[in-house]
Amino acid sequence: MKWLEKLSYRWLFRIVIFWVLLGAVLYTLQSDIFSIKHIVMEGRGDQRVYKMLEPDLIEKARPLMSKNLWKAPMNEVAQELLQIPGVKSVVVERKIPNTILVQVVPQKIAFNAWINSEKILPVTEQAQVLPKITAKLAPDAPIVRDRRLMRSQKLREKTVELINQLPEEGSFSHRTLNEIEYSKGNFWLSVVNSDVRIKIHPENAEVKSLRVGRVLEYIEKNKLNARVIDADYSKKVVVKLRKGR
Repeated sequence: MKWLEKLSYRWLFRIVIFWVLLGAVLYTLQSDIFSIKHIVMEGRGDQRVYKMLEPDLIEKARPLMSKNLWKAPMNEVAQELLQIPGVKSVVVERKIPNTILVQVVPQKIAFNAWINSEKILPVTEQAQVLPKITAKLAPDAPIVRDRRLMRSQKLREKTVELINQLPEEGSFSHRTLNEIEYSKGNFWLSVVNSDVRIKIHPENAEVKSLRVGRVLEYIEKNKLNARVIDADYSKKVVVKLRKGR
């Protein structure tokens, strides 16, 4: 029966070792080694927009400091960060032994609302208004001077809807769009290097904008002194020339 006693001792030894190791692991996990001491923020996408959001992001993530790395409410913090205007997506990761990595993708800026020559309010692709910044820090986006657009969430959403339907490239596109105004249910747009005003409604603007682009190219090629391009017709674009031309 000696072999049976040896077998029993072996199993007893293994059980003791298991519980000792388990206790050591649990103690280590609860110790200050895994107490969060660093929160690292990383911005993806437009860094100018990310820098606007960074102070709020740091403040919202601050409650994680000193918490146990394995007990920190990562999902709750990620949801809190997503509530900050201008944040598009967030990933929160643990980095052993005591660091939290927060990766943030900001929303794109759809347009800049003009306050005065020194201050603007960036408005995101979700029609959220960000805190005012100096004009020299303004993201590359068209200017809106009409204060009615800033007072109405619905109008801001319509403005973003219109901008999103414009092509990325071309004579009438995201790249060339300069200023936006709103009057009597219609948007009036202007492009860089041109004093032509473009009347357009968000409905079916994707098709209309392509027509406007071709018309602008024709005007430039033939050096026409155009005043207005009216794109509010379903199947055509009307060009109004300045008097005397």
